[in-house]
Amino acid sequence: MDWQKSTGPCRPYSRSKFATAVFKTGHFGLEHDLIVSSQHGVLLQDPNNGGSDVLYRARYFVETIGGDVRIMRGCRRDTYFHILLDQHEVVFSNGMASASLYLGPIARQRISAPARRKMLPDHLDALRTTH
Repeated sequence: MDWQKSTGPCRPYSRSKFATAVFKTGHFGLEHDLIVSSQHGVLLQDPNNGGSDVLYRARYFVETIGGDVRIMRGCRRDTYFHILLDQHEVVFSNGMASASLYLGPIARQRISAPARRKMLPDHLDALRTTH
């Protein structure tokens, strides 16, 4: 397991699909506010899919629920803590099931080359490059 921290300016909703989203305390049983990228995966049971677990992007809840799940429009800087495991896993964040860092194409594009070298073992060369 590897923890990564990144800090940067918040991205307004109207200008970026990576805007910072907040799930307010109490919503979905959260113990505290949960602040994530709007691309972050949140695991919930889908009643329309036989109750099976489905990973939804935080952006989905902003667009469909609103209110207690919203974009942090007044945010000036955000800090994310990424959890990189040997494989993509579900972890609990403030009491909510969510995804560990998934190094798919979008994430790889947003991680600098020096950070990728620091994060990834030598045998994962395929993940070191962006396409």
